Amino acid sequence: MDRFSPHHAVLDCYAKTMTLEMPFEWISASGSYPRKLITFIQAQRLVDRGCLFYLVFIQDTSVEPPPMDFVPVVREFSNVFPTDLPSVPPTRDIDFSIDLEMGTKPISIPFYLMTLTELKKLKDQLQDLLNNKFIRPRISL
Repeated sequence: MDRFSPHHAVLDCYAKTMTLEMPFEWISASGSYPRKLITFIQAQRLVDRGCLFYLVFIQDTSVEPPPMDFVPVVREFSNVFPTDLPSVPPTRDIDFSIDLEMGTKPISIPFYLMTLTELKKLKDQLQDLLNNKFIRPRISL
């Protein structure tokens, strides 16, 4: 915004216009006309040539979002979802928090102890499920 301050920029968000005071004239730009769009491949070629680029938000305005009745879960449980959303939830009188003692360490105990044969059987079952692609490995970072 600082780059527009020497030109006494006037932004009208409702009308989608910006007016600038240039030497000896006022310039007004309107955002109501469609802008020229390029494809990702065209943009990639321009970047590869060394052109300067800016990140923009792109939205396909020609496609209407599907109605909420199109979602199977919403259609199946339509009696659960309200037709119009109520206002913001009211503030509650209870402020819930858990106070921690200084210097305490997290409790670390094993969930379930297995014998070696049970552990081997579990690993074999997991490997079989992985091989058949019924499950996928999960990696935490």
